[in-house]
Amino acid sequence: MTTSSNPGAAFGKYHVIAELGRGGMAKVYLAVVRGPAGFSKLLVLKQLRANLSSDADFLAMFLDEARLAARLNHANIVQTNEVGQTADSYFMAMEFLDGQPLVNLMKRAAKEMGGLPLPVALRIVADVCAGLSYAHTLKDFGGEPLHVVHRDISPQNIFITYGGQVKVVDFGIAKATSQSVETQTGVLKGKVAYMPPEQVQGKTEVDHRADIFAIGVVLFEALTTTRLWGMPDVDIIRELLSGRVLRSPKVRRADLPEEVDKIAQRALAPERDDRYASALDMQRDLERAITNLPTRATSHEIGELMTKLFAKERVEISAVIQKQIQTLEKDGEEFVAASIPNLTIGGGLTMTPSGQATRAEGSRAAASRARKEKSKRARVAGVVAFALALCGVAVWIGVSRMGGTTVTTGTQTPSTSTTVAATVTTSATASGSASASVSASASAARPASAADASAAKPIARPWVPPQWAPPPTTAIPTTTSNPLGDRK
Repeated sequence: MTTSSNPGAAFGKYHVIAELGRGGMAKVYLAVVRGPAGFSKLLVLKQLRANLSSDADFLAMFLDEARLAARLNHANIVQTNEVGQTADSYFMAMEFLDGQPLVNLMKRAAKEMGGLPLPVALRIVADVCAGLSYAHTLKDFGGEPLHVVHRDISPQNIFITYGGQVKVVDFGIAKATSQSVETQTGVLKGKVAYMPPEQVQGKTEVDHRADIFAIGVVLFEALTTTRLWGMPDVDIIRELLSGRVLRSPKVRRADLPEEVDKIAQRALAPERDDRYASALDMQRDLERAITNLPTRATSHEIGELMTKLFAKERVEISAVIQKQIQTLEKDGEEFVAASIPNLTIGGGLTMTPSGQATRAEGSRAAASRARKEKSKRARVAGVVAFALALCGVAVWIGVSRMGGTTVTTGTQTPSTSTTVAATVTTSATASGSASASVSASASAARPASAADASAAKPIARPWVPPQWAPPPTTAIPTTTSNPLGDRK
């Protein structure tokens, strides 16, 4: 398909009216299918990039996803209606979800109301568990388990509609026994911040409990409005390899019920045998916790919250869609790609008709953050260098005061002297960067009285260089306690 001509014609009965996003493997479009008497229905088309269609591996991966998605039929999983082929590529037709990804809801709720209400967070995660429980227990037509593992559960792949429905999306890297392509050894698929230790270690084949760990991370973040891992991926991997996971959300939100805290801790267990045996078991505990709350959140109430928080975005996107459909009805086959806007849905806080502008703003923001970080590192390096210079001056003054042959011990002589001290302190900030502080003091000692001078006679001794001694040994602790557990 070439968007420079008429993308609607390339998909047969589907007429593309907007571009939703692009990835390394596929493009995603918003399309409409029309019928008699003014019938029209919105759908989402996911098309394999034309330049990858000739690659056997990429084509096999895309078709694996399509075959699996076509089998999934659950209220909490996005529905795939059809798999089709164009002149130069393949595509999937999926249901259109009018809403926002959970990551946008979490950010907007944090900004507007201090975070997600507890009943809302628990209801959303419980519905995710329901969808994943269905996927994990899915069987083929012969009754054999498919052993489906999503492997990419995250707030970006959980969608909340304006009607309050919760949908798990994007099974693009899901694992199933029906796959024709296997993941190569040493290749990590998914987002590191939501991976369990065994997926990073690569020692054992991941199973459905990897998704349960990821749900635990999502629950932790939805409850606390903070990221579980506030560090780069390489540091996350190091922590996961060591089995260190901050499991208790009460560390960051003290008012959480103990029952809810225990659910998160069990889902986030580093050892998969210590986690929930199934997503259904976790859902049941969440449902019990919801029942014990003073108030509960229904789908209707979640939809009202979504509509309130994203009222502006919903109006804007609805206006663009309506305009595109009217233009299509008016121009028919003359409806060309030049009239197709970009609609950003999953990447940021808002969804605006100007997807390209949104991406440009994101790039500028990223560049600005990089410049600030570089400037910060330069300032830290300068402070440390200044501190080291002060230490060198202090040592030089101390040596020169010794005179090279004698050193005076006891109280100061009647002459006026100056004491120089320098201290360098480094500490790790919450963002993982290092900060340094330097304190230097110079004080002139008061002249001593004659009585002081007679009371303390200096002792002259030949200067001997200090002897080297081995550093004291420290016993290495053998406990496996989580050092992150006490972190605030």
